[in-house]
Amino acid sequence: MRGRSILRPILFRQAFSVRSISSSSSQISISNLIKLAFLEHELALVPKNVVPVKTEEEFYTAASKIQGQSVPAVLYFTATWCTPCRFIGPLMVELARRTPEVTFYKIDADKEGLAGILEELNVTSVPTIHYFKEGKMEDEVVGADATHIVLTMNRLYNMRRIQSKMYLTKLMLDGNYQAFSQANKGNEGL
Repeated sequence: MRGRSILRPILFRQAFSVRSISSSSSQISISNLIKLAFLEHELALVPKNVVPVKTEEEFYTAASKIQGQSVPAVLYFTATWCTPCRFIGPLMVELARRTPEVTFYKIDADKEGLAGILEELNVTSVPTIHYFKEGKMEDEVVGADATHIVLTMNRLYNMRRIQSKMYLTKLMLDGNYQAFSQANKGNEGL
């Protein structure tokens, strides 16, 4: 986030302002600025193909899209109190980033109205991940087995391999152009 924040000049200006920060509508409170900074950081980290599902209606809309349009999708059942869910949360975001053609539906198991859906899908523990391809459920992973999650994504969706910029730069500087072009194949368009 360093150097790329749109809010950084505003935060700096407001933090060191000589004027007092009041609760009037014309001025922004420090707590609101902090919330905006965290919101900006949070929004930058989550790719567009991660869709939070909060209601039963949203779930049925997603289900019809998955089955009717044969859209590749991942249903990720999670809970805010679940430590293993928090462990694999960043992994799921990275997998979404590497497979932009796959839609990830993040479903909070604790939301009201979703209990019937969980029962219908036999989701008894979190994290649970359902993989859909061509309108059918292809696989299921129960638990925070990161290796199994990644291998299943590779097998079903041909996940892109994103090489680090440092590694690619090193290959180029070393004059290993063949290895550079081979390693950079999965990075086009990203």
